[in-house]
Amino acid sequence: MSKYLVCALLVLAVGGFLSFRRWTWKAAVQRQIAAAQQWPEANARVDSTDLQDMTTTSAALLNLLMTVVSRQHLTAQPTMMIAYRFEVGGHIYQGNRLAFGRLKAPWAYARQVLGRYPKGSVMRIRYNPQDPRDNVVEPRELAPSLFHAIIGPMVMGLGAILVVIELARGR
Repeated sequence: MSKYLVCALLVLAVGGFLSFRRWTWKAAVQRQIAAAQQWPEANARVDSTDLQDMTTTSAALLNLLMTVVSRQHLTAQPTMMIAYRFEVGGHIYQGNRLAFGRLKAPWAYARQVLGRYPKGSVMRIRYNPQDPRDNVVEPRELAPSLFHAIIGPMVMGLGAILVVIELARGR
């Protein structure tokens, strides 16, 4: 077996691993959403909302790649943050989960989402009746990532192409 075929198989395996990880993560988020949609509701008071520009290493590397390849710079996406408090059974709880999954989104969309929850306003949240510390404002996925959904299949496809080329070369 040639070293090129081994590399191609490795790329194929990495793509498969990334796809599997994305699929299992997405399935876990969907289970959380399904469970939370059955939870009871309570009124909560919004203590604060914020958009935090947290550039991760992967975002910085992607920006560098985009700048080199296309001479364009990607706009950083802020992380949506919220803090609230609510009462269940005479106990006061605090929460900070806006939704499930990824909470990064384009600035305009993030402002629109958080604009629904001004500081001091009352909103409805859902809480786990077994443990009210487990709670959420919107029991859904706010900002699914297209990048993370396609990177695994793209790497897997590249690996498959490399395997086919290497096998054709070996004939």
